[in-house]
Amino acid sequence: MHRTFIFFIFALTLCITVYAQQIPSVSYTTEDGIPSSQVYDIIQDEYGYLWFASDKGLSRYDGYSFVNFDENDGLVDNVIFDFHKRPNGDIWCTTYSSKLFVIRGRQPTFEPYEYNDTINKYCCNSVINGVYFNNNGDVFITFAHRYGFLQIDKNGEVLIKSYVHHEEEDYVILCDHSNEPFFFRDIGDAYEKQLKGKYTCRIENQYRDGSIEALYLGEENGVILAFDDELIYRSYNNDPERHQKFDHDIIATGLVGDQYWIGFRYGGVKLYEKNGTEIRHFLNDKSVTQLYVDHEDGIWISTLEHGVFKFSNRDMAAVERTIGSKITSLENGNKGNIYIGYDFGRVDVIAGGHNIKNLYSPKFGFSTVKMLFDRKNQNLYFSSDNLMCYSEVNSRISTIDSWKTRFMTIISDRFLLYGYGSNFRELVLSSGNKIMHPYGIMISDMISFNERVYYCNRAGVFRLNISDIKNSYPSVYNSRVNHLTTFNELLTLSTNGSGIVLMDKSHNTKYSITNSNGLNSNFIHKTYAENDSILWVCTNKGINRIEFDEHGNYTIKGLSADDGLLSNEVWDLIVSNGKIWIGTQKGLNFISQNDVFQEKETINYYLQWTGIDLNETKVDGRNEFFHHENEFKFRYTGVSYSNMPGLKYRYRLEGLQGKWNFTTNRNLIFSALSPGKYRLIVQVKGKNNKWSSNSIDYSFEIAPPFWNTWWFIVSIIIAVILLIYWFFKLRILIYNKDLVREFMRYILHKIRKDKPSVLIKHKGKEIRLNTYDIHYIKTDRNYLELFTQSEKYIIRASISEFLEMVPDKLEFIQVHRSYIVRIEHIKQKGKKELIVLDESIPVGRKYTQELDIVNL
Repeated sequence: MHRTFIFFIFALTLCITVYAQQIPSVSYTTEDGIPSSQVYDIIQDEYGYLWFASDKGLSRYDGYSFVNFDENDGLVDNVIFDFHKRPNGDIWCTTYSSKLFVIRGRQPTFEPYEYNDTINKYCCNSVINGVYFNNNGDVFITFAHRYGFLQIDKNGEVLIKSYVHHEEEDYVILCDHSNEPFFFRDIGDAYEKQLKGKYTCRIENQYRDGSIEALYLGEENGVILAFDDELIYRSYNNDPERHQKFDHDIIATGLVGDQYWIGFRYGGVKLYEKNGTEIRHFLNDKSVTQLYVDHEDGIWISTLEHGVFKFSNRDMAAVERTIGSKITSLENGNKGNIYIGYDFGRVDVIAGGHNIKNLYSPKFGFSTVKMLFDRKNQNLYFSSDNLMCYSEVNSRISTIDSWKTRFMTIISDRFLLYGYGSNFRELVLSSGNKIMHPYGIMISDMISFNERVYYCNRAGVFRLNISDIKNSYPSVYNSRVNHLTTFNELLTLSTNGSGIVLMDKSHNTKYSITNSNGLNSNFIHKTYAENDSILWVCTNKGINRIEFDEHGNYTIKGLSADDGLLSNEVWDLIVSNGKIWIGTQKGLNFISQNDVFQEKETINYYLQWTGIDLNETKVDGRNEFFHHENEFKFRYTGVSYSNMPGLKYRYRLEGLQGKWNFTTNRNLIFSALSPGKYRLIVQVKGKNNKWSSNSIDYSFEIAPPFWNTWWFIVSIIIAVILLIYWFFKLRILIYNKDLVREFMRYILHKIRKDKPSVLIKHKGKEIRLNTYDIHYIKTDRNYLELFTQSEKYIIRASISEFLEMVPDKLEFIQVHRSYIVRIEHIKQKGKKELIVLDESIPVGRKYTQELDIVNL
C-alpha cells in the first residue's frame, strides 16, 4: 500500500466532501462501532472474523458487532497501517511508529516483534512500506523514500540494510520471493545481486520523486507499476510499455483472485481483469485504501474519510445514473435497446447495452411512466406528460394523444387500448383514429389471452367484450390483481397478497404459488416470462425466478437487497443482452444471466464453539461428568457477512436423539440429561442452501449415580452373601432356620425388581402365571389346585414339584400336609387355621411352630 500518501493523510486534517451517487452498499462508520472513519487495511483471520486497521486502533467484526482494541489492550501503536497474514494464521501489523506486532488466537493476543528496536535503528523515521517473509524466518522490510530493504533473520541479526541514495539512476525491482511478491527501489543492481529469490521485473524509475505501487500479474500478463496518477503495464513478450493516465492519484493497488484493483484519492476504486479490461467502479468520490473479498465473495472497501463499505455481490451492478429514482417500467427494443421509465415521467435508453442517454424529460414531472414496445412497427409507446411514441426507425418522438395513460396494450394488429381513470380510448394504429369508450371502473392492466381480452383491478380479473366495450363478462378471479401476463399458454395473475396464480384457457387454476412455496413475498408487482420454462416475479421483497421442468414441477430461487439489489421493492424486470435488468424503488440493477443464480460450492462459515456451560458454570476441557452435572448450554456461531441473521443450524445429540433438529439460534440447552454417552453434532448453512461440509462436535459422558453402578451392585451382592455367611457362622441356622428363611425372603424381596412367574399347563393350555397372584394351593391326590383372586387352576404335580417350579419358593409356606399358602396373602392366622381369600385353611400341628415366624 502507498504508505507515503497515507502518512500525509494522517498528518493533515484537511477534509474535503464531495457528494455523488454511488453503487449501493452498506457503510460502517464510528456510529456503527468502528473506532475511526479513517481505515487503512482489511483482512479476515482464520476464525472468519474481519479486522480493520485504523488511526485509532484495531476493530474486529463478527457480523453482529465490532470489538475495538488499542494500546490499553497490548497494541504497540494506535495507528495501524497494514496487515500481513502468514500461513500459520498469524497476522503481522505495521504501525505509524515503524513497529511490528502480531495478532494471534481466537481470543486475540497482541505480541510485539522482538526486534522492533532493530527496525527503529535503521528506519530513520521512515514509514514501513511493506513486510515480507522467507522460509528461513527472515523478515524483509521496505520503507517509504528509502532504497533496498532491511533483512533481519530469526535471531535478530541484520543481513541487509536499506539506506537513502541521492543519485539519479535507480530502478524498481519486483521480486517473487517465497511465493510472496514484493517490490523495492534498487540502485543499479546492488540489491538485486543479493537476492536468492526469483527475479521478476526491473524498470528504470523515471519518476524518482513519485510514489510507487507495483503488482505482479503472472507470466502471461506481466506487471503493473503505479506512479502518482499513471499506470505502466509491462509484459514479458517484448510488447511495448502501455501507459494509462487517470484523473486521480493512485494510492493503493491489490489482487483479488484473477483480478486486480486500483484505489484512487477521491476517485474510488476500479476493478480490472488481468488483461486490463475494467469490470466495476466503486465509490467514485472516495479515497480507497483497500478492497478485500471475504469468504462469501462479499466485497469490503476501506476509505480514508468515510469508514468501510460492504458490497454483497460483486456480480450485481447498478446503472449509476438511475440510483435514487423509482423505476416503474422496462422495455426491450429491437436493436438491443433497453428503455427505462421513471415514476416522474422521464424515459432513458441504454443503447446496445452500453451507454445510457435521456430519451424524454417531462414538462411537469408528476406522471408515472408506462411503456409498451410494438415490435412490428418498431415503436415505443410511453405515457409521460402525454401519450408519446418513439420510433426506432427514424429516432423521432411524436405525441399521439394528450390524455394521460394509465395502461396500454396492443390487441391483435389493430388496436392500442389505453385510458386513464374510468375511460378507455381506442386507437386504430393504421389510421390514427381515436374512439372514446367511457367505462366506470379503474383498471390496473389489460392483456390479450386466448383471443380474448382480460383486464384486472382491485376487484379481480374480468373478461372484456371488445365488440361491446361497455359490457364485460363475470370475473374469473375475485381478489386484487396488479398485473397480467401470459406464460406457457397460461394466464398469469400478479396478486396483491396471494402470490401468483396461473390459469388455463378455461380459467382453471393450474398453479397457486405463494411464500409458503418459496416466493420472497405474496405481494406481487409484476411477472416476466423469459421463456416457456422460466418466469420472473417482482415483489416488495426482491425478485424470484421460477423454473418449470417438463413434468410441471418447479423450483424457486430469489434475490433481495442482501444480494446487492438497490431496493427490495422491485417494479419491473426484463432479460436483454445476456443480462437481467431489474427496476427497483431506488434505481436500476443488472446482473449477467450466467451469474444470477450460479451454483456455489458449500461455504466455510467458520463454525466454532464459543462456549460450553455446565449448570451455569463454564466447562474447561472436561468431557466426563457426575450424574448431577446434567444441565448443559452449548454456545456456537458461524460467520456470515451477507446474511448473518439468516444462518441456519442443524444439530443432533447422539445418545438422546437420532434425527436432525433445525434452528436459527446460536444456543442449545439440554436439561436433566440421563446418565450415558453423548455426542453433539452441529452444522450450518447460508443462502446457498447447502449444509457446510465442516461440522463441529462434542463428545461427553454423564456417569450414573453410584447406586446404579455395576461395582455397587456387585458389592451389595457380596455383602449379602457375607452377611448370610455371618448368620450361618453364628449358627442362627441351627437355632432358628425359619428366622434365616424370613431374612432371606426379605432381602430377595427388596433386591428383586421383576415379577416372578411360573409356567403351568391348565386344560390343555400353557399359561404363564404370576406367582404373586397365587393365594394358596391345595393338593388333591396327584393334582394341585392353584387359587387366585378370580380363578382356580388345576395342574398335575406334587407340592414338592411345584416348589421346584417357582423362582420365589421362599414366599410360600406349607401349613398343612394338603395346603401351601403365599405368606403375604395371609389375612388372619391362628394355631388351628388361617384366613386366605376369605377361606379357612387348616393348620397342621407340626406346622404351628413354623408359622409363628410369620408376621402379618
